[in-house]
Amino acid sequence: MPATCPSCSWPSPMLISSRGTTRYLRCVCGKWLVDQQGRVSLMAGGAPSRRRAAVSEPVVESLAAKVAELARLTAEVDR
Repeated sequence: MPATCPSCSWPSPMLISSRGTTRYLRCVCGKWLVDQQGRVSLMAGGAPSRRRAAVSEPVVESLAAKVAELARLTAEVDR
């Protein structure tokens, strides 16, 4: 079941990486999403929206860096 972005309601954020039932997604609005078993459990980053971010800025920056590193490592493994 595809995740929908809670910030902008985009129906199909792009899959960046996955591990087990956890998927790391990037939405067209710039948000990073963590989808666990078909439910978005964390949203971070991107342009400011009317809603407050689900987590604080240092956590957002840390999550974005970790997701980018995970995507890079996954791409290396897939080669």
